[in-house]
Amino acid sequence: MRGRCPGIVAVLVILIAIAAGTPAAWADDSADAGQQVVAAYTTVKGSVRPDPGVSVAASKKKLYDMAESYIWAAIPPDCRPLVSRLELFAAQTSAEDAVDGTATPNDDGSRWTLSFDWGEAESAVVERNADDEAVFDEVIAHELGHILSLKSDQFTDDDSRGTYSDSDGTFRKSAYLNAFYQDFWKDRYPGWTDKDGDQEQAAALYGAHAQAFVTEYAATDPSEDFAESFASFVLQTKPIAATERSKKIRFFYAYPELVKDRDFLRQNLDSAN
Repeated sequence: MRGRCPGIVAVLVILIAIAAGTPAAWADDSADAGQQVVAAYTTVKGSVRPDPGVSVAASKKKLYDMAESYIWAAIPPDCRPLVSRLELFAAQTSAEDAVDGTATPNDDGSRWTLSFDWGEAESAVVERNADDEAVFDEVIAHELGHILSLKSDQFTDDDSRGTYSDSDGTFRKSAYLNAFYQDFWKDRYPGWTDKDGDQEQAAALYGAHAQAFVTEYAATDPSEDFAESFASFVLQTKPIAATERSKKIRFFYAYPELVKDRDFLRQNLDSAN
């Protein structure tokens, strides 16, 4: 599971929801513990359909559908076949531990579930809060960056090539994330270890190399750095500065297919217009 969050997700207190009789499904495989799925949609041959297995309050359906339509319209055509499910969740954690979104592959890594915080979606899409629109659009771009860099054709079964490897597998020499790692991470940070979601280590790394990362969360690991830099590539104009963070954003312009995805996203994300 890949996501965008500022910290470790807190433990879900299920008994509270049971007592409240909340009409929704508790997430397990796709969303983190601490997230209550309030609406879900499956994709079939390019069409998005509500998941009948998730009970939705009638008063909320139209609002959930607005958020789903916004997300789906923003996903570039080449990415849509990779998405099998969209979810909106209500966070059951404190703001400090909140998760903005997640991208979760299915068992064979061929398709993905995208999950987004309903509170953020409601403020951005329904209420049209400009600040929240910018945050929500950044989360969408971030999660798509994960899918593009971690889709099945980016990996190899040969683990002896000297390319980048993480918990997801070994990347092809031509993989986006391997190229990004070779350019910006390999041998750059002595003492850094690929610890899953270690935010203390990320904070220390960012503190020592702030000009190398677009955000503190980007310093978590190469994959999060890739996704955060991809989001900046989508939503910002092309930087000209000589800083490492600017070089990371310019990295994506070397791939015409990613520039095409950027153009599509910018046409459909409100904060980019």
